Amino acid sequence: MARLFGTERSCDIALSGRVSNAHQQIQNLAEAVRLIDADPNQGVATAAAALGLSYSSLYRLFRNLVGLSPKRYAGVMRYYRLVGALLADAPAGGLAQLAAMQGYFDQAHASRDFRRYTGIGQAEFRRHLNGIAKLMNTL
Repeated sequence: MARLFGTERSCDIALSGRVSNAHQQIQNLAEAVRLIDADPNQGVATAAAALGLSYSSLYRLFRNLVGLSPKRYAGVMRYYRLVGALLADAPAGGLAQLAAMQGYFDQAHASRDFRRYTGIGQAEFRRHLNGIAKLMNTL
């Protein structure tokens, strides 16, 4: 019986360490996401350094918990903000200004990401939106 309790105690200690480690990983991930979302042009190495992690540690953390690299995550979120801005009204400066506001270096880069994630260009996307808006106004 004493042996059973000793084993149980060892399991408790081992599990406690794993839970604590998982909690720390989730905290690190949440902080990394906050940093990346706050400044989409910030490099991943800068975010890792701010967390006291190496680039490879942050990369593994993202791949294991999110399924994407931190750089890909930043790109997806930048694209997400671009689509949100397109769904709202574009600023007077047009697509180039809209892309710059979302952290893209130029309109061509934004267009490539847009096509990569949607399979269509921004102009075609807007035509579809206009068609949906017209349909909604007739109902």
